[in-house]
Amino acid sequence: MSVNVDATGLGNVEILVRQATVDPGSMATTADDTQSAAIADAEIGDYIIPIAPYDLQSIIVTAAVSSANTVDVNFYNGTVNLASGTWTFLVVKLGSV
Repeated sequence: MSVNVDATGLGNVEILVRQATVDPGSMATTADDTQSAAIADAEIGDYIIPIAPYDLQSIIVTAAVSSANTVDVNFYNGTVNLASGTWTFLVVKLGSV
């Protein structure tokens, strides 16, 4: 699924909705863990918004494209072991200005 938005000053913005299974590793306090997810159509320069399928229990999550069709999901500052789950990713593609 994708949505096109005409955002004034940003040109055409396309938002793709993708899903992938992510299995975060166990972490100690102030540690981090990075997992890769195969995300179709993700390209360097896209913005990625990760949406967890469960309560993150105060864990900080970021995501970024590491190579074509691959997103690295970083988990930080957790003392719990999150379960494997199907995450949703919004892939935001900015058009030409």
